Amino acid sequence: MTGSVPGRRRRAVIRLGIPVVLVAAAAVAALMFPLPPVKEIRNYLGTTGWRGPATFILAYAAPR
Repeated sequence: MTGSVPGRRRRAVIRLGIPVVLVAAAAVAALMFPLPPVKEIRNYLGTTGWRGPATFILAYAAPR
């Protein structure tokens, strides 16, 4: 951007930029710290009893 940005517009840019930076940081973290294979997660959660299905759903929803 060129020139000065009015206060309202600057706040809007910052409010848009924060989620973009957070998503980019999450993507970098997901690439740096790989998750175990789904089969390994299923085997582990099979031993957790009734908490297994709920935990699997939460883990499966995590970005890969």
